[in-house]
Amino acid sequence: MASSLLYKRRWRLKQLHRDSITGLDFSPSGTYLASTSIDGRLCIWATSSGEALHTVEREGAGFMCVTWVNEVHIVAGMEDGVLVSVKITKV
Repeated sequence: MASSLLYKRRWRLKQLHRDSITGLDFSPSGTYLASTSIDGRLCIWATSSGEALHTVEREGAGFMCVTWVNEVHIVAGMEDGVLVSVKITKV
């Protein structure tokens, strides 16, 4: 039995990221998508529209991974070993 995969392009995240994307994670409700990049940017996107809601930048090291702790709290790891904790207080 052959299976198929349906692919549909949703957003172009490179509009804010200037280098390779290293991490993606959906919030627990699926309302937001967090993306990280080697360019030192962490972006939070609305999944309903693809709009960038928040951007966190850190110079000198790239983000390597990201995960949601809960609907308003994100933890991301950087290539220099620093962990960044981000809490969304206003959308």
